[in-house]
Amino acid sequence: PFLVALSSVLIKLILNALLIDKLGIGAITLSTSFVTLFNGAILGILLRKKIKLYYGKYFKQLIKMLMAAVVSGLISWGIYLLWAVDRANIVLLLFKTFTMVVVIFVLYLVLSAIFRVDYTLILYERLRRKINEKLR
Repeated sequence: PFLVALSSVLIKLILNALLIDKLGIGAITLSTSFVTLFNGAILGILLRKKIKLYYGKYFKQLIKMLMAAVVSGLISWGIYLLWAVDRANIVLLLFKTFTMVVVIFVLYLVLSAIFRVDYTLILYERLRRKINEKLR
């Protein structure tokens, strides 16, 4: 684990140095995301050698979540482009931002349910139980 962490720090420093001129502050975000993925993947491989762990189930869930996120992102991006708001009007801009966050959240939850992501189904079941308890 120490060598994985050390290599992650080195990769992050290299990526930051290479990308900071082109992407600005976004380079830090991108490199952090990449290094986190790298770190998790390598540690997962090392852990799998120690204990027998089946990643297939988790990988399928990850693919389903990514599909829901990509579709939600594309639809929200389209809505954003169609919904023109004058940037000088801060109140309208804040309303647009809040509305888009709500739309993306609801859309992601609906798509997650359609794609049958496990945690979404568990969330729906808990919510249904809470509502039933309140109605009694």
